[in-house]
Amino acid sequence: MITDLIVVTSLVLTGGFVLGWLLSPAWRARIEAPKHQFQDALQRYESARRRTDPHPQFQGPGVYSWGPESAGPSEKTSHD
Repeated sequence: MITDLIVVTSLVLTGGFVLGWLLSPAWRARIEAPKHQFQDALQRYESARRRTDPHPQFQGPGVYSWGPESAGPSEKTSHD
């Protein structure tokens, strides 16, 4: 009995959350704000790092390294 109550309550709350997310652009923006703040901070960090690194090494999309001499053990590869 309690299990059924927990499942039904979870489904109702999830449905209400999804419905609110779909119908309210203001609420959607508020919910997704931390994601956008993190992405903006990451862009600022990458931009500052590129400006201060005189010899960036391309490691992939959006990833730059300070060079193999400063890489930690997990970042080093066999060709370093």
